[in-house]
Amino acid sequence: METIDKILVVDDDTSMIKLYKRIIPSLGYAKLDNILIAENGKIALDMVKKEKNNIKLIITDTNMPEMNGYELIENARKIGYTNFIIQATGNPENEIARYANSMLAKPFSLDELDAELGKYIKKPVLA
Repeated sequence: METIDKILVVDDDTSMIKLYKRIIPSLGYAKLDNILIAENGKIALDMVKKEKNNIKLIITDTNMPEMNGYELIENARKIGYTNFIIQATGNPENEIARYANSMLAKPFSLDELDAELGKYIKKPVLA
């Protein structure tokens, strides 16, 4: 049985969630059905516990209620999540979490998101 790689998007801003859900499939990195959404780090960590082997990449906001992005990243690594994490932040002067693979400053352009995702995920080859 083939496993489907998923992308977990973590952000408390509904406009950002809508943006990711529209752009990621249009760039060819994942189908809409393979994009998991969490409104905060606590919900995301529960999803990682259940699906860590299927989640290829996490894109997380930094400032969120209940559990922020720094705490999510650290806790995801502690429970054995070894795939890629992009820390997205509206405050680019923030220090990148030590367990994140990279940082993406918000607002970002389509090209910047495409380049960042392309570092970690290959687009499917169309026949």
